[in-house]
Amino acid sequence: MKDFSRFGRDYIELGDYLERIFPFMGVRFISINDHYDSVDYKGTTGGLDVVMKNIVYDYYSKDLSVKVKTAKYQKMKQGKYIGGHVPYGYKRNSDDKHKLITDPEAAAVVREIFDMAIGKMRLSDMVAVLNERGVETPGAYYRRKHPESPKFENASKLCAWNHNNLRNILKNEVYYGAVVGHKRQGLGVGCKHTESVPKEEQCIVEGMHEGIVSKEEFLKAQEILGKRGKN
Repeated sequence: MKDFSRFGRDYIELGDYLERIFPFMGVRFISINDHYDSVDYKGTTGGLDVVMKNIVYDYYSKDLSVKVKTAKYQKMKQGKYIGGHVPYGYKRNSDDKHKLITDPEAAAVVREIFDMAIGKMRLSDMVAVLNERGVETPGAYYRRKHPESPKFENASKLCAWNHNNLRNILKNEVYYGAVVGHKRQGLGVGCKHTESVPKEEQCIVEGMHEGIVSKEEFLKAQEILGKRGKN
């Protein structure tokens, strides 16, 4: 290993590996830059210098994480799209990766979904219409357009439109030209688990790209969905 930080930056977990797990499994651990060889510490701990180095690496990791999050949040407030996956109906602008432009083929389907919702058609009827016509789901459409990408590759070819993917489209502000950031946040530095962020705490910047529907149409669809939700 090049140094301790390449293996891990949680000094408690790393110390547990060095002093308990690796010796128990008979694994020899070598850190070149830190001049550490577990063979030299058989039956003993790594010493104070090893502990201090791990604490420094852990602190550096947390400090770097905070700086990266701050930089991302600044981009969100500027209305830049920094998501890894572009919403159905849009594609990245080749001149600016933080800008979205409409994808005419998929945008037509999104437009039709909103028209049906504003026309007070039930979700079950909308599902039936799309499936009977054989309209591709967002996942199937993405696979056809990006065969080289591993995303959605394990999804069944029998996937169909349902209430969930329709609601995901009808409730997404991106379709009236807004960019929404900070929808989820990590539970802590280095933790892979995330939690939803309340709508009032999200970063929503309007007018950042061409909308497939107007804001008035979007709000009308929300009003209709809200009434059905209460029923």
